[in-house]
Amino acid sequence: MDLIDYLEVFRRRWVLIVAATAVAMFAVWVTLPSGDAVTQSHMEYKATATIVLRPSANQATNLSTVALYATAGDVPKRAAKELGGTQDPQVLASLIKPTANPENLTVTISTVDKSEKVAAERANVFARQLVEYFGAKDRIDAEKQLAALRPQLQDYAIRLKELDARVTAQPGNSSLSAERAGLSSGYQAAISRAITLQDATVATSPLELLQPAVPIAQPTTGFAPPSSPVQRLMIGTGVGLLLGLALALLMERLDSRLRTREHVEQEFHLPVIAEIPGRPWRDWESRTVVTATDPGGAVAEAYRALRSAVLLMVPDVRRPGGQSVAGRRHPEVILVTSANPGEGKSATVANLAVVMAESGRRVLILSMDFRDPAIDAFFNVGSSVGLSDLLGADRGLDLANVVRETDYPDVLIATAGTELGHPGALLAGAGPLIRKARKLADVVIIDTAPLLTVSDAVDVSPHVDAALIVVRANRATSEHGRSAHRLLSRMGVPALGAVLVGSSSVSFDPYPTWQVRSGAGATPGAGTRRSPVPATRRDTRSPRA
Repeated sequence: MDLIDYLEVFRRRWVLIVAATAVAMFAVWVTLPSGDAVTQSHMEYKATATIVLRPSANQATNLSTVALYATAGDVPKRAAKELGGTQDPQVLASLIKPTANPENLTVTISTVDKSEKVAAERANVFARQLVEYFGAKDRIDAEKQLAALRPQLQDYAIRLKELDARVTAQPGNSSLSAERAGLSSGYQAAISRAITLQDATVATSPLELLQPAVPIAQPTTGFAPPSSPVQRLMIGTGVGLLLGLALALLMERLDSRLRTREHVEQEFHLPVIAEIPGRPWRDWESRTVVTATDPGGAVAEAYRALRSAVLLMVPDVRRPGGQSVAGRRHPEVILVTSANPGEGKSATVANLAVVMAESGRRVLILSMDFRDPAIDAFFNVGSSVGLSDLLGADRGLDLANVVRETDYPDVLIATAGTELGHPGALLAGAGPLIRKARKLADVVIIDTAPLLTVSDAVDVSPHVDAALIVVRANRATSEHGRSAHRLLSRMGVPALGAVLVGSSSVSFDPYPTWQVRSGAGATPGAGTRRSPVPATRRDTRSPRA
């Protein structure tokens, strides 16, 4: 897709784009914060608590290890419990930043939050739990060591008591005296260690909270939405517009309906030889011949362009097996069909017949859509004996007997008839009837059922000179086009081209006409095309010379 294609997509989907933009603007408007809320949304608070190593504490305490314990182990769990227990300990730990400072023997606990109260409380709780944890940790370690030392003290006491008894029994034994002296020295050292551990079980933490956290306001880091309502609305409009454009492209991708000449030619593999301007649906339903009711309008001119294309172009006919069939310079028998019902083939038949007659040709319409003979309504001919009666009954009727005149000069019609019970079986023998029709008119136009619904058009196609495929914009899909192309290729139907009905790419403004008035010269815009008048009755039963 090039730039023009994108612009065309956006033009078709403008309602979706406008709706997405409006929704985004509305969402921004209803979520606009108040003035105080906007100010607060641009500020955050940093709180830092400072912990110091006591002078009386063991100087071997590693401050880096202390900082590590702030975010791992039991400290985050104890802090989460104190803060209410609603948040995951590891999530809370990720919100703080501990920093060890060996130079001044301190550890800082910092955190940032939109709420000054939350920031201060979080930093102070983690600092307090860290201090208490290390105090409890030292006490627990001392108690464990003291419990392990007590059996040693008891053992020392028993052994000393035994040695004392032996020394008393043997006063001059120097070896016993030396052994007792060594044992007594170890006993005294164990007692000193026990006293130290006993003091440690009641001592305070080696850490002390030097400075509780105080929240300090600072600007928000990273992206901050603008505080001005106008700026926010502009951003919302831009986001909504981009979203609308993206949705338009997505809908275009998902929507397989054919809208333009290029799309029809690509999917049907046929040239679009005429584009009929779009009309209100009620006009299509009214069954009026617009080339007669508005002969100077854009729709009538489009059908005249179709007439010229049909008369000047020669279909490239290849039957199954690749055999080429020589085309006629002026197709005498033209088959008009469509991929699906409701695409305007009957209206195309009626208007093409009238503009063909304008060029001085005698036109015969064969109403062979026995399932929905809509063409009859365009010419106000009621149901009577017609083609189905000829094809399905043994009444000995001849085609000339069922051809009827219309209110338009040189336009004849053979209606569908009354024997419509089994339409599929009737058209198998249409060849002789079509050969007779060639002798009754200069141009024969056949209205048949749609290609993809029944096989009627395929049964008639071997007996025609050219075929027209009517495609209504915004109704036929890519799959319809591909299926119709496969069918036409397989059966060797001599397709002349496609007629795009409801096209939005052609002008609606008719070209001004001229009329010379007596003694007044030429006046622009005063002339109109001659409307068809009731046809002079002629003998339709005689073949043309």
